Amino acid sequence: MGKYCLLLSVILCCVSCIVTEQKTDSEINFTREDFPVSVSLSNPDTLTINDALNPLDFYLVRDSMVLIENADDSQRYKAGLYQLKTGKLIREFAPKGEGPNEFVSCQLDVRSNLSSVFYADDFMQNKYWECNLDSLIQEGGYLMDYFIYSREVIRLCPLQKT
Repeated sequence: MGKYCLLLSVILCCVSCIVTEQKTDSEINFTREDFPVSVSLSNPDTLTINDALNPLDFYLVRDSMVLIENADDSQRYKAGLYQLKTGKLIREFAPKGEGPNEFVSCQLDVRSNLSSVFYADDFMQNKYWECNLDSLIQEGGYLMDYFIYSREVIRLCPLQKT
């Protein structure tokens, strides 16, 4: 009787360890063969935004606007929002200064070009701001919230753009 219990438990253990891959209906896998036509992108369009005096980084948002970080410390604002098609300034933001809603430095962090939320890191003041694109367009209060981080933490684990 003991041999049968031992044999049955070994068989159950072996059967329970078999892993089967289950696919959900929403999961679709593609290969290169699924696309019969291949398009090679060459000779890309060049963005020319003359209103941006000394741009550092560009971020395309909502397929029609560009967020630009300014590299020049002599400018009154650290960033600006520009129209993609015309290159004209919609609104400057992140005013230079050391006040409560002012920036000593500004690094933009855009996670999605369709989202109304983007982030601005003032690493000189250790502030990480959450900003609203819709409010920025409507010339409202675009700064929603912020948190202050420690230099020691950032030195060990720096904030990086993703």
